[in-house]
Amino acid sequence: MNWTNWEHGVIAMILNLGVLVFFCLVLNPSFWLIVCCMLPGPYFFAGREHTQQEMRLKNKYGEKEITHKITIEALKFWEWDRDSQLDLYMPIIFSICLGLISCVVLL
Repeated sequence: MNWTNWEHGVIAMILNLGVLVFFCLVLNPSFWLIVCCMLPGPYFFAGREHTQQEMRLKNKYGEKEITHKITIEALKFWEWDRDSQLDLYMPIIFSICLGLISCVVLL
């Protein structure tokens, strides 16, 4: 585990917190509002890590490889290296913790 894993978690938490504060000011806080506000951070980093895995596979197989084959193979997150997996899991863990804390505080 390195520093970028923690950075990704903190950035996802800040992103989710910003969305949560905005929507709680506009709408009445509810459980489902909090759940929906916890999604942008993990989705952003899941897309980012998937794109990085596609680039690694493209460099591995070459530019002439069929694009959809690389895209499907990049979805196999259990075959990623440990650092990439932690870059994916840490935003999810931080967002779940923030969601639980928000439920306790706001509801």
